[in-house]
Amino acid sequence: MNNYFFLHTPHFTKIPGRVPLSEFSTLDSAIEEKTYYIVRTGGGTLKVLVCDDDAKNRSLLKEALNLLKCQAIEAANGADGIALTKQEKPDIILMDHTMPDMMGYEAIKEIRKEPGFENIPFVMITGDFEVQALVEQDKLEHCAFLPKPYGIDQLTATMELALGKPLPP
Repeated sequence: MNNYFFLHTPHFTKIPGRVPLSEFSTLDSAIEEKTYYIVRTGGGTLKVLVCDDDAKNRSLLKEALNLLKCQAIEAANGADGIALTKQEKPDIILMDHTMPDMMGYEAIKEIRKEPGFENIPFVMITGDFEVQALVEQDKLEHCAFLPKPYGIDQLTATMELALGKPLPP
């Protein structure tokens, strides 16, 4: 399944002479016309851990987070995610649910056992809708669900939901 980020949120500024993606029927037609724009580069104050075994997904998320002025840290599996959480102390974690070494849900539980990380906000990213029921069943606070495929506007809204506040400007 491909992940596409449609860049048509209020977080972006237009570049003169470019047409926003929102005016195209599909991302492919925008790419064919070479009239898409990307603005607002990152390295901001919000530190986000991206935990996903798929390098392409991590790269896409890192790019999106850069556009949202967030500092992205990458982990390729659940165990690395746990270690990097302790080391980097992120503000929020974007966690893929299905990974080979450890399921994202298991990594969340392990991280939440650590002192100081009991309520760290999470966004569980998955194409499996049964995961949402699992997250809701355990009533994990500060944990939101983001179904695949998604756009940058859904990513932003879901991160804000998990954080309980808007992303920093």
